Amino acid sequence: ETTSAVAVYTCAFHWSLTQFTPATQNLSPVSYLERFFACFVVLVALVTFSTFLGKMTSGMSQLLSLHADRQQQETMLRQFMGDNKIPVALAQRMWHVYRERQRLAAKTARMSLEDVEKVFPMPVDLLQAVRFEVYHHQILTLPILQVSLHPTSSELADLCAALEEHSAGPMQGVFEQRMTAAGAYCFTSGKAVYNSVRLDGAMELSPGDWASEAALWGRWLHRGSLSTVGPCTWVVLKGQKFRASIAQQACMVVLRALARYALQFADCARLYNWLDVVVEVEEVELRRKIVAEAAECFAGNPP
Repeated sequence: ETTSAVAVYTCAFHWSLTQFTPATQNLSPVSYLERFFACFVVLVALVTFSTFLGKMTSGMSQLLSLHADRQQQETMLRQFMGDNKIPVALAQRMWHVYRERQRLAAKTARMSLEDVEKVFPMPVDLLQAVRFEVYHHQILTLPILQVSLHPTSSELADLCAALEEHSAGPMQGVFEQRMTAAGAYCFTSGKAVYNSVRLDGAMELSPGDWASEAALWGRWLHRGSLSTVGPCTWVVLKGQKFRASIAQQACMVVLRALARYALQFADCARLYNWLDVVVEVEEVELRRKIVAEAAECFAGNPP
């Protein structure tokens, strides 16, 4: 009764700590109720301490595994440089690119539909509905579809089925100059840079930007290179699948409007030597004019 509150609290705190650790203490139960309480605390402490120790051990193992993989990669890179006698300047460039990729790879990219399909295979009808919900926003950003050629839900669903989703880590090539374009590219997450000898510097592409639209209307050779800045995801609308889908679903009036747009687009691309991306204000205005003329053709002869 004469013991101070600080001393009592210190003794209680010391006793509680000894239940979680293999430490000694000079306090012992003096009744069966106190002994029952002490046994209960020991069982709780056993479960709590074991859980904490297991999680800490697992976390350390994962951390060591990550570092071990990175050390193995660096060892292989050093061995490659030594075996092939890579010059110091070139080796420094390689190390810079490697470490920059390691830094940017820590940023999480958007979860793609392909990742979901790996863990959750879906029925065909459900997959088509999900693809429509995920991709129809990107399809509608095509210039020719933004004015008057509004596609129906079934037409959009077919176009979404023609899309192919891709992803890449930081500083990865998407396409190179003089390569045949696989289709039109639209970025859904991350950033990429476009380089060409005709540009003073690199041009940055953000989510919603399209590249190589000309591949939708015919064969197109890339006139520059495109690479990712960080983790990126993008979709590719295949030219052949796009034209086949339009030919099956669209009416004759829409086909004539699209044919007019495609011919004018191809003529302007050859005449003005357009790149894969839009870089000049005059080109933006000219593309809008082509779209408007195609829209007038559609409006003057509605289906």
